Amino acid sequence: MIKTHEKNKSYIWKTTSLILFILNIKFCHSLSNENCGSTGGVCSNNNNKPSCYFGACSQLCNVNEKNISCSCDKGYYLLKDNFTCKSVSLSHPLLIYAASFEIRLINLEKMSPIPKTAVIPHHMASSVSLLSNVRNTVALDYYYEDPNNITIFWVDIKRNSINSGRLNKGLLVDVKPIITFGIHTPEGIAVDWIVKNIYWVDSKLDQIFVSDFNGKFVTTILSANVSNPRGIAVDPSLGYLFWSDWDVKNPRIERSNMDGSDRITIYKSNSSSEDGWINSISLDYMAKRIYWVDAKSDKILSTDYDGNDMKKIFNDSMFIEHPFGVEVFENHVYWGDWKTFSIYRANKWNGSHIEVVDIRPFGIPLGIRIIHPTRQNKMIKNPCKNNGGCSHICLIKTTNSRTCKCPHMMVIDESGVNCKMANLSILMVKGNDLYMYDLEYNTSIRYPFLNLYNEKIVDFTIDTVRNITYWIGSKSNNIQGVNYVQSHPSSKIIGGLRDSKYNEKYVSLNVDLVTGLIYYITKTLNYTSFNVINPVNGFDKLLFDNNVYKFIKNPEKLIVAYKKGFLMWFDTGYDNFKIFKASLDGGNVEEVKIIDNNRGNFISSASIDPNNDYIIYSNNTNESYVILLKNGSIKKINFNNYNNQKISSISFLESKSSFLCYNINEKKLVIMRMDNNFIVTNIDQVIEIESDTIDSHNLIRIIDKTPNDIINERDVNCEKLNCSQICIRINNNLSDRKCLCGDGFMVKENKCYLKSDTFIGVNNNSQVVLVNGKNSSDIDIIIKLPGEAHNLIPTSISFDLKSSILYFIDNKTLSLWMFDLYNNSATQLLVNSPHAQMKAVAADPINGLIYISSILHDEKEKYSIVEYLDPKRIDLRNVILKIKNDSIFDLFIDYKRGILIIITLNITKYKFYIWTSDLDGSNLKFLYGSYKFKTPPKNIFFLTTKSSIIGLNDNNKWESFDYRTLKVFRDEKFADSTLNKYILSRMRNNDFIDIDYASVPITNKWIKINKCEDNNGGCEEVCFHKNSDKTSCACVFSKLDKFNKSCETYPAYIAYSLGIQIDFAPIFGDTETLRLSNEAFLEAGSMKKALKTIEATDSINNAYGLTVDMEEKQYIIADNGAHRIAAVTFDGMDNYIVSEYVGPVEGVAFDPIERNIYFTSRNTIQKVSFLSTNITQYPVESEIILKLGKRDKLRGIAIDG
Repeated sequence: MIKTHEKNKSYIWKTTSLILFILNIKFCHSLSNENCGSTGGVCSNNNNKPSCYFGACSQLCNVNEKNISCSCDKGYYLLKDNFTCKSVSLSHPLLIYAASFEIRLINLEKMSPIPKTAVIPHHMASSVSLLSNVRNTVALDYYYEDPNNITIFWVDIKRNSINSGRLNKGLLVDVKPIITFGIHTPEGIAVDWIVKNIYWVDSKLDQIFVSDFNGKFVTTILSANVSNPRGIAVDPSLGYLFWSDWDVKNPRIERSNMDGSDRITIYKSNSSSEDGWINSISLDYMAKRIYWVDAKSDKILSTDYDGNDMKKIFNDSMFIEHPFGVEVFENHVYWGDWKTFSIYRANKWNGSHIEVVDIRPFGIPLGIRIIHPTRQNKMIKNPCKNNGGCSHICLIKTTNSRTCKCPHMMVIDESGVNCKMANLSILMVKGNDLYMYDLEYNTSIRYPFLNLYNEKIVDFTIDTVRNITYWIGSKSNNIQGVNYVQSHPSSKIIGGLRDSKYNEKYVSLNVDLVTGLIYYITKTLNYTSFNVINPVNGFDKLLFDNNVYKFIKNPEKLIVAYKKGFLMWFDTGYDNFKIFKASLDGGNVEEVKIIDNNRGNFISSASIDPNNDYIIYSNNTNESYVILLKNGSIKKINFNNYNNQKISSISFLESKSSFLCYNINEKKLVIMRMDNNFIVTNIDQVIEIESDTIDSHNLIRIIDKTPNDIINERDVNCEKLNCSQICIRINNNLSDRKCLCGDGFMVKENKCYLKSDTFIGVNNNSQVVLVNGKNSSDIDIIIKLPGEAHNLIPTSISFDLKSSILYFIDNKTLSLWMFDLYNNSATQLLVNSPHAQMKAVAADPINGLIYISSILHDEKEKYSIVEYLDPKRIDLRNVILKIKNDSIFDLFIDYKRGILIIITLNITKYKFYIWTSDLDGSNLKFLYGSYKFKTPPKNIFFLTTKSSIIGLNDNNKWESFDYRTLKVFRDEKFADSTLNKYILSRMRNNDFIDIDYASVPITNKWIKINKCEDNNGGCEEVCFHKNSDKTSCACVFSKLDKFNKSCETYPAYIAYSLGIQIDFAPIFGDTETLRLSNEAFLEAGSMKKALKTIEATDSINNAYGLTVDMEEKQYIIADNGAHRIAAVTFDGMDNYIVSEYVGPVEGVAFDPIERNIYFTSRNTIQKVSFLSTNITQYPVESEIILKLGKRDKLRGIAIDG
């Protein structure tokens, strides 16, 4: 309805919406002092001359003497309404949005507008999930190469990462993190599609960053006067970068060139009142306008690129309650609202014609982008063609110019295009964060390097030769390292200690720049150790401890004097601190005598000079000192009125006359010079430290990259020795080396071997130990679990003597792990299932299989299963036994005889029973005997080489049960040279959680026993053995052929969908399973797989229904998650989409005669032709053949063809 209002002889015409454009009628919304003619689309000023106005045309507005006309830019055509411009591209516009824990997609061409009712039903949602394993993604953008090559980038503020994935067949594949370091809280992201860079804002670090698509080179482009950046967008056609800032005192939108230059403010919010939460911004590239949402005032606003011509687009409280994301495309503005869980769109000029695009009650819509080639014009001139001649980063500055930038910790050289390493930098800890400062060129920029989020950095050190930083986290209790100049860095866990409940912690660490070895100190309540670890392979060696040197009390501030070849540390366990030293191989431990030391026992920081002659230290007062190592004298530094504040950290720089200290009260880093009398003579530099907390900042390290002729990254002296584990320096010089082995190994001809005559176990502190089987005076050797496995708690263990691999179940996660002792690597093989709890593991060294027992629960009963698994190929896995009403307590394998021994605990009688079977599960026998083993919780069983099961009885005495003769022996009469009474005594005293006596002690020698060890016994998949001469083959995914060696497909089988998988089962057991017992035969028939699982992760989102096209040998899948019908070939090698955007499809059926697919979706039954065998003809449109009422929800479907 149109109304006129007369006031001061000025006429204002208003329209209620632009819906009437659809009717090919144009109305104008004029400004004051303007008049619009009744013919529509003609506006004039007081001189009766027509003029263009905001919203007069979809794109281009042309003025003549009597009226205006609309036209379109290149690549568009004008619709019949003479207003709307449409792209000539056939690509469908796709809306993608971040929904906290997933990324979703909508095809806007296929979208059915959702009714604007008070309560919108969830089933009306038209979006599909692209990715669902994100943690908290709030913003995203994309790069459009062509319809088949679209890369999506998104930020994850929970994982603190920027990630990318390729859009393929409606799914995100090739997902990977590209930025994981130097990032804290990324809240906005934008893609430069011309140069192929990504820009993002970090609201915690208050900086704007840029990187290439691979995360190879990262740099900061804006940091000054950035307070709380949120939204970000770029227009490469003009070289413009826009961002919003939530600054409480000055909320605003700013613009700069894409290299950070020529910065201006284009919008300022009224900080006093109702707006200022500018969450997201979007650019209208045609109109050269910026749109944004304000979540405080609940408005959508727009200006041109210069901040002029402000327009309020929308603020209807019903449809905009807390907006977050915003995007502009064609005639609409889109926004997401996290109070209504909805995405809306409206006319982009006046907010009319509101439509609900999507609704997700379980996911907040946040960042929004629309994928279409018109949003990324590739015809723009690229000033950075051939990377603009820049060595690292090229950024657009204007339409015709570029700027070369350097990654963090690199600087531009005199050429203006090439980058070089900054020679002198520092790393500094602030709470959870580690920052870098360039001391040579730009001290104003704080480069973010590392954030541990929920834990503090205990200590860190820098290998400036190999460009690696190592640190200790307070909660993770491990040593990690990262290359700080490497492109796309990722951290590596070098070594770690057990869970913090054991009170074991790191104290300090340092690195030998010559060999790259890391030295560290650990402490428990009563034990302190000094250790060395090779960061390349993780092998760890105890050098000495306080059991050997009783004078070690409270060591800290470990120093490596790499030029002189010794370790040094302060010991603050005395009234006045002491200093000790040792050779780098752990020898010659002695005290460094300090003259007239009455300085107390608090040390906040310490550093050694480059020539290793002086130590400088601070004690968190306004005083600092220098220790002369040649005579042990202490000299107080005379600051000469340059400093009277508390110094928390101090460190030498390039010489003993130059040092850096941190003034905690004034939050300043100060570089000073002093003379030979330790009197400060000058202040060279002062760096203001950004800090919102009072952290001690007592952890500061120097990165000095000036050329060093003494050392280099390659240690040629170690290369000559070719040590297998650790190459260490000796004799306090730069050239002498020797080979060391990690804990538990012995060295022979520079190679390392496990100590002979030892057994492997887990002590009552949950540590893996080697126990001497002959010498009772030997202390157990602790072997630290490597990498991410360091804080696991092994319970059930089994050691494969042939491959020296320890298998164990972790008590914390109940997952199965494999620890290769010679490679020092730990791998998780199986994760715990919520329906099955793994209890025991046993390794067969002959065929390499491991056997696992699990307890399963269902509604009616509790039972145990035993399955085998090939650790080299974990899909070769099969259940061989099921025992009802019993919990399997332990498993053993008598590998010489090919017997599986099972110890169960009867749930009803609460009594132990012993069973045996062949290794394939056949010949299951319950063994009767007079054994009376003590019931849990405290009992330990083990198998001897004499086929006996040994355990404690009710009298806490050992008894042995021979599973072959069924005889029981008591009173330790079974003890022999292998199993001595000393170890039995320790077992009874609960020194061990588990110990593997299932075989002879470690000998580092293996003699073949069975034909299964040669070419897998001729078997295609699994080889079972018995005694020394018998073998039999088995298949996991099929059945044996007539020769009982190879595997062949079942003639008939069951296929079923399972999420993103297609799985299989045989219809009935074949002759292969007749060798099993009756119970095992029945179970095997339902548990064996008929074929290998097909995981079509690149084509299936969430399969509901499944049917088969036998003629073309393919499975037809009803993909509910992706709203489509897909097909996968029988071998899983090929897949394609048959029909897409058909809604949440559930049931599916196939007519093989007419070759039609029928399926259900919401309240419809649809049909799609499957006649063509040329997969390039798909996807095709579906046809609705039946539509029921709105409340109907169709599920299953079947046809009689």
